[in-house]
Amino acid sequence: MIAIRQSAMKANFFDRTAVIKQLDQKLRKVLGYYGGYIRKSARNSIKRAKPGEPPSSPGDPPKSRTGLLKDRIYYAYDMGARSVVIGPEKLNAKSGPDIPRTLEEGGTMRVRKGGRWVTVTIAARPYMGPAAKAGEKKRDEIWGSV
Repeated sequence: MIAIRQSAMKANFFDRTAVIKQLDQKLRKVLGYYGGYIRKSARNSIKRAKPGEPPSSPGDPPKSRTGLLKDRIYYAYDMGARSVVIGPEKLNAKSGPDIPRTLEEGGTMRVRKGGRWVTVTIAARPYMGPAAKAGEKKRDEIWGSV
């Protein structure tokens, strides 16, 4: 999984002139549709948490309390690899910028509890991996549609 700053990704969104000039119409349409499909699958897997509701179970996609993670999943063209990159934006959080990666893969994170910072272990709650697998199943259909 990759998490990058939105400003770095923004220049390579599929509606940018540099991307339009570099790709033929068919490839741009296929990569854009594929990236959009995986992004939508990942976003749809993250459900809104109701007040007081416990976090998602380990192994299930994370629940969203603020909508920040769900709203910060993007896709863009990677000019070096001539492919599409799909993933969450790095977040500016005191507990660390790799919150999206920690949720996807599991790991440790610093959080505030009772007015002080403590390190907690977070079990994996994948959302991008399952979306990518769903996209792989749909890939041939997407290529055949254009």
